[in-house]
Formats: sequence, C-alpha cells, structure tokens
Amino acid sequence: VMAVVLIVLSVVLFITVSLSLGLVIVPRAMDRVCRNFRDETVLLVSLGLCFIMVMISLALNLSVAIGAFVMGIMISQSRYSESIAHRVQPISLLFIAIFFVSMGMMMDPQYLGASIPVAMIVAAVFIAGIIFAVTFSSYLANMRASSALMTGLSMTTMGEFSIIIAVVALGSGVVGPEFYSATLTAALMTMLVYPLIQRRSSSIVNWIRDHVPSTVRESLASIEEMRNASRARMNS
Repeated sequence: VMAVVLIVLSVVLFITVSLSLGLVIVPRAMDRVCRNFRDETVLLVSLGLCFIMVMISLALNLSVAIGAFVMGIMISQSRYSESIAHRVQPISLLFIAIFFVSMGMMMDPQYLGASIPVAMIVAAVFIAGIIFAVTFSSYLANMRASSALMTGLSMTTMGEFSIIIAVVALGSGVVGPEFYSATLTAALMTMLVYPLIQRRSSSIVNWIRDHVPSTVRESLASIEEMRNASRARMNS
C-alpha cells in the first residue's frame, strides 16, 4: 500500500510542478531566449530543459519519456514554439534514428522466426484494443460515432512507447528475448497494416454503419441529438 501511495504522491507532485512551470516560467523564459539569443543558444536551452525534466522524472521513478513529453508541452506554450520546433527538428530526427536502430540491435535473429505467431497475436490484440479504446474515448469526448471510429482506425500503429515498455520489461526480467522479439515484430506488422486500414477506413465505417443493429443506431442518434441540443443551449 505504501508503494502505491508513494507512486501517487510522486505523480501528483510531478504534475503540479510541471503545470506551474509550464504556465508561468518556461514559456516566458523561452520567449526571452528566442528574442535575445542566437539559434544555437535556443537549441541548447531547449535540449537542456528537456534533459532537466527527464532527470526530475527519473528522480521520481517515473518514465524518462514522460519527462521529455511534458517539457515539450511546456515549450509549446511559447510564442516562438513553431520556430523552436523547426530548430529542434534535426536533432529529434537524429534521436529517432538512434532510438529505433538501438532497439533493433537488441532483437535476437534466432528468435525471429519462432516469434512470428506470438507477434501476430500481439498485433491483433493491439489493433483491436486501440481501435476500441480510442473510439470509445473519442465518443465520450463528444465526437460523433462515425468520427470517433475514424479516429480509432487512424491510431493502429504501435508507437515508440510500446517498444520502451518492452525494453523495460526485458531489462527487468519480466519477459524473455523471445517475447521482446515478438513485440518488435508486432510493431512492424502494425506499421504494414496501418496504410491498408487507412485506405479503407471510410469503407470500414460505412460497412459497420450498415450492419449495426437498428436499435444501436437509434440509440446513438438520440444521444447525438441530446448533445446537439445541449451545445445549442450552452452557446445561447
């Protein structure tokens, strides 16, 4: 119980400090740096802030990626966010290449063939789960049912966070090299399936709309009418 409490307190502290810095200090500081210093200095300051937040998240036993992600959100509140993103982009492309190359070097070729059946299961579960989760959450966020489903169909690729989780699990001994290889293979499979789903997303949505029971369609239509009425009242 104490471990869970400490984790919750760490997360609350991290979010509180991040929001305070993100709303007050970091955007103003970046605005001043962009106005008064050269491009090289802006790049170094941006990367330095990113690594500082990474160190803070590490000290709180949180994910390294979360720290970098939160600092990116803070810097995006600056008036010069587009200019900063343009200057940081070459470095981010270098980091992306290093990340994926290093992850691929951890794959053991001798497990590649044996991991394909497991990888197919992992990819299928991931695609089905992410479509359901994104569609459901988008619908709860007041999107139309068809638009929510289109959003879910556009998120079927395993991102780098999935690979990071697999690396952590491999390093801590939770999974073996076989399952790690299966995870990387599954990520590759989702990248190959993604354009096929995207090309046929409209057809998939229309097919589901035509084959959904009429009671479900009527329920969704009534919910959307209630939402539209609520929006109209709020606007007035």
